[in-house]
Amino acid sequence: MRSILAGYLRDGSLSGAQAARIMAAAEEALSGREHLVPSERVLDLVRETRLSAYDCEFVALAAVLAVPLVTADKAILKAFPGRAQGMGAFAPD
Repeated sequence: MRSILAGYLRDGSLSGAQAARIMAAAEEALSGREHLVPSERVLDLVRETRLSAYDCEFVALAAVLAVPLVTADKAILKAFPGRAQGMGAFAPD
């Protein structure tokens, strides 16, 4: 969410105040629904792959929640074929 808002700030689509209001609303909507991802697990995944810690957080979270990671990210799909799956596999036509 922050990355998207950062892009809108940079291209002038949103003012700082607008971005702050949107982020505050998103944080309020998600409050109490956050999940902590064990840093040790994220760093283990980073060592096992060439993926960023950001990407590995999603993989680790899917493992913690025991759910598939549905993504269009080709690097994640390649690195974690047993955990990650594309949209087509998750919701076929």
